[in-house]
Amino acid sequence: MREFDTCKFAFDGKFNILEEKDIGISADIASLLTPFGSVSAMKCFQACPYTNTAFDFNVILDGEKIKSDGWKWLPNAIKRWGETKLFSVETITVVVPASRSVIQKITVRSKATCDITVPLSVAFRGKSRKEENWEFMFPSPEPLGRLTYELKNNILSLANNGTAFRLTSSLEGMRLFGRAYLWENEITVKQNEETVFYFSAHLGDENESLKEAESTQGRYEELIALSFDYLNKEARRIEENLPTLKSDCEDLDRLYYRSLVSYILCRWENPLLCTSPFFSNGGVNGACMCSYLWDYAGGLMLHPLYDVEGNKAQMKAYLRNDLTKSFALNPVTSGPVGPWYPINQEKIILMVYYHILNTKDRDFLFETVGDMTVLEWMKYHAYVGDDLSGEVKLFDYGTAGDAHLELHH
Repeated sequence: MREFDTCKFAFDGKFNILEEKDIGISADIASLLTPFGSVSAMKCFQACPYTNTAFDFNVILDGEKIKSDGWKWLPNAIKRWGETKLFSVETITVVVPASRSVIQKITVRSKATCDITVPLSVAFRGKSRKEENWEFMFPSPEPLGRLTYELKNNILSLANNGTAFRLTSSLEGMRLFGRAYLWENEITVKQNEETVFYFSAHLGDENESLKEAESTQGRYEELIALSFDYLNKEARRIEENLPTLKSDCEDLDRLYYRSLVSYILCRWENPLLCTSPFFSNGGVNGACMCSYLWDYAGGLMLHPLYDVEGNKAQMKAYLRNDLTKSFALNPVTSGPVGPWYPINQEKIILMVYYHILNTKDRDFLFETVGDMTVLEWMKYHAYVGDDLSGEVKLFDYGTAGDAHLELHH
């Protein structure tokens, strides 16, 4: 896990200016919030089209929720550490690629002058569902109320209309205190030694999530390694396709690579989405999983270099919707989101222009999307609001145009 120190996209928490609600990790299907003030807290588990916004997880050791003394972040993982008088705690939390699973590795190191037995409780809540409406806000949480979780074969589960939320642990003999939503045990830490154990969380289809939970048991380290393999693969994708930057200003270098991290955080290889890969405008907390054309077009000169076929698929998905009546793309339905945003006509034309300029793929103009070729779509959007039979004149956007054009009110 040297990536915490060597990866260009690593971030040391001591430089952080973000709030806890904005710190999360993701892989190609799932994402998770990881509050940095806690060593072990996990929240807001998302795996579009499955959601568990109300997910809440924290490990209580010796009666304490351990506060974090520091943390390091990667797009797919976070390392946090803290301590008490008797022991120190380090956690590594990762999102497992090609799955709707997260794993947390916990290492407790003794500071005591004798062997110690440490009471352990996992405080948990969560309820999953399938959701088609992914727009600007994160999916609303499922009402929790009084819920009954089932413990079987060391897997804690809650099924809900064909979906499920599950937890696993490497610790044998975990006991469920269902009324208090606590999963309990104790660990022994020998003097001057350490104890390592794992938890995992899963959501999605009821049957598939059970298979993932069962498959995770006994394979925690293997799946953590798989997550770092995923990170290295995505870092190579960026390095091999996009320009590198090395200047005499380290801050400028860091800013450049910090901007490129979106190609990992917002790239989803999920067969349940309308395109794969799908490029969202956010996602670590489930918000902005839709794709706003204006935002995606911010990288219109880089996208054709980074992923030729992925960029083409994304543009075609936009064109299938009526961009005179919508401004974003729903990742699940491929349908339109929101009202007309007039700037989108300029953006889709520029995106196609720079794609062809950088790839020399002129044949793209003659590929069919819906009932028209890409070239016909370009003409259609170029003439929006124009009356070709009359004189040239300014277009009246009406009173709604104040908001659409972001004019001063």
